[in-house]
Amino acid sequence: MYFSEIYIENFKTFRKVRIYLDKELNVFTGTNNAGKTTVLEALALWSECFRSLIIKAKKTDPKNNIRQGDYRLGSKNGLYIDHRSITSVRTSKYKDVFHEMNISNKILIAVKIVGADFNLEIPIRIKSANGGNYLISVDEHDKFDFLTFNSKLNLPTPFTSIYVSPVAALVSDEKYVTNPQVTHQILSGRSFLVLRNRIAKLKQNNNYPKNLKRYILCSLNQTLRFILTYSAI
Repeated sequence: MYFSEIYIENFKTFRKVRIYLDKELNVFTGTNNAGKTTVLEALALWSECFRSLIIKAKKTDPKNNIRQGDYRLGSKNGLYIDHRSITSVRTSKYKDVFHEMNISNKILIAVKIVGADFNLEIPIRIKSANGGNYLISVDEHDKFDFLTFNSKLNLPTPFTSIYVSPVAALVSDEKYVTNPQVTHQILSGRSFLVLRNRIAKLKQNNNYPKNLKRYILCSLNQTLRFILTYSAI
C-alpha cells in the first residue's frame, strides 16, 4: 500500500498541480522558491486534517455504506478548526495558506492510496470560515467510498507521517519525556523537540542499530510509510 498521487488546488503558490509518486522513494529537486517545501506542507496539512476528521460512527448511515462503529471523516457539514492550531504549515497569518492570499480560493488536497486490490482517493477540502477558523471536510462527502475506506485501511491510523527539521532547529535544552509524549511530538510535526530522547532510549536498551539515522526517522509501527525528501539545485 502506497501513495500514488497528490493533487493540490489553491494552496499557497499552487493553483492546480498533480504529482505522481513512486512507491519507494520520491525526491523533489529545483531552485529556491520552486515549490518543493510547499508540496511537503500540502501533504503534511492533508495528514493533519485527516487526523482531525477521522471519528467513529455513532450510528449506521446506509446511504454512505457506514455501519455503527465504522470510521468516517467528520460530518457531512465539516469541522471547524482554529487556524492557530495548525502545525504543519509555516505561517502565522490566516490568509497565507490560500492561493494568492485570497480566502475565496477554496483549498483541495487529495491523496490517492493504492493497495493490492484497491484504489482510493481521499480528498480534503479547506475553506475560510468566520472567526479565524478553517472549515475542513472530505470533498463531496456523499460520493466518498466509505466501504473501501473501512474495509481496506488499517483505521484509525493507516499511515504515519514523520517530519524532519534541520539540525540547526534542534533545541539546546531538551527535557526528558515519556514514550507517549515522544510519539505525540512526532505526529504533531515537532520531531526535532524529542530527538535526544529517542537516541537516549536506544542507548539505555543497548539497541543501537547500524543505520541509526534511518531508525530514528522510521521506527514507529506503521502500515503505510512514505518518505519524501527534497533538495535545491
